[in-house]
Amino acid sequence: LHMMQDDEDCRALITYEQLVEMLVEGAVIPSELLSIIQKSGQNQSSSCGGFELHTSQRRRRLAGVDEIMSPTSASICLDHILQGMDPEGRELFKYPEVRIILQRMREATRQKAHQKEAAQIEKLGFSAAELEDMQALFDTLDTRQHGFLTEADIDLALRLLDIPVQREILGRIAFRTFDWDGSGGLDFVEFLRMLKMVQTQDGPFKKTELTSVNTLSDMERCDLLLVIDSFKVPISRFDGMPDENIANDLAEMLGISKSSDLPRLIGGGTLKTLLKYAEGVGKLKGVDEKKGQRKTLDSDRCQSGMSRRVSVA
Repeated sequence: LHMMQDDEDCRALITYEQLVEMLVEGAVIPSELLSIIQKSGQNQSSSCGGFELHTSQRRRRLAGVDEIMSPTSASICLDHILQGMDPEGRELFKYPEVRIILQRMREATRQKAHQKEAAQIEKLGFSAAELEDMQALFDTLDTRQHGFLTEADIDLALRLLDIPVQREILGRIAFRTFDWDGSGGLDFVEFLRMLKMVQTQDGPFKKTELTSVNTLSDMERCDLLLVIDSFKVPISRFDGMPDENIANDLAEMLGISKSSDLPRLIGGGTLKTLLKYAEGVGKLKGVDEKKGQRKTLDSDRCQSGMSRRVSVA
């Protein structure tokens, strides 16, 4: 499509299947719709400008589109647009027609996204005044005007709102908890979800002394990361890792099984008790590592001294 835009006089006709490919590449419709067409064996390669669809690039660009519009709704919307563009059902399109279809589908996707966002915001139950204040805060923090907040922005937001954080790591954990789509930033809805959990003292903002723990397997991701921080391990190492794998790694750090009965093992059934236990294990490991380093250093010095004596002899 980009190569076609460089040559508006391109006279090759675009088939319906090729049109769908172009709409997917432009992050306008769900990639699953293209998959359905490909499985039916109808997909063809483009005949104008050597159009090529890069799967990895498409996946990155479609991170949010697949959640906004389902293949069924996208197909219905596209058919509605084509009724006006292709009343005879030729399913062959010139470039100017493709450009108009692309613009109309983008507008339909934007409207769908706005509707979905409005519904999600309404479910959170904030008042109009609260939403206005939160939008103002979001805009203040979003100094780059990209429409999302970074990890540093979330740390600043917690300070500006005077939200009591029991541990310094909490801002980074909160960021990873609410970046549900893995985009690397929190949009306004994700930011609101975080503030809602601040209100309800849920997720990463719940009180550790009131949070019960039974096994590592049953723990929330945010709680697993909080305990891992006791070992001074960067939590960024676990970005994109499934919760089960995080529980396995934490179990190895603690020297237990992820299915171990924590209340019996650590002498209490709260997250606060587990954090103290993990800190104790972390300190012991630190002492053992220092002893090991000293032994290695003493051994190296001893070998170095023997080498000098042999050399002198």
